[in-house]
Amino acid sequence: MAQNESGKKKKPSKHDELVRMGARVADLWMEFRKHFRLAYVKRPIARAEEQMFLDIKSEMARLQRALAHNLPEGFRYGSKRITDIMAQSISISALRDLPSADKKALYQRWHEAYIALQNLLGTLDILQEGYPVRFQVAKARTGNVKADLAGPAKKKHNVKNVLAGMVAIAIVAAFIWWIGRQ
Repeated sequence: MAQNESGKKKKPSKHDELVRMGARVADLWMEFRKHFRLAYVKRPIARAEEQMFLDIKSEMARLQRALAHNLPEGFRYGSKRITDIMAQSISISALRDLPSADKKALYQRWHEAYIALQNLLGTLDILQEGYPVRFQVAKARTGNVKADLAGPAKKKHNVKNVLAGMVAIAIVAAFIWWIGRQ
């Protein structure tokens, strides 16, 4: 427990607990990476290393459930991505048996999840300092880049907008005609 100015111990706030849990998840994610990298070496994998890998995955899963329960509504940090990576990483031996391309892809996804965790820690620091944070759910993308980029720019023209535009053009044309006659 932290101490306040008068020297008395104060109870950690909800945000303090979230920061602690988030930091622990990030630390475990780095430990996960250390064990994941053992899949690239040729030496035999010790039973203790495999067990430690499983323990890391277990604690991460437990902490992720606690985080999901306590995070502000609407905040997403990629917990599903992390869970998917852990599910694909059954053991260090199983990782070692993956084709090189699959290991590279999995490692890339690990890195993306790491970035999301760092974003989580930054957001939790802001919350802990007492600043308001609003969360918005991002619109799902289709995977078609052209459609995703063009989607917001296209607006359906309703009849009122078309008629208003035509009236404006007619007024401008009439004004120009009137000026030309003078």
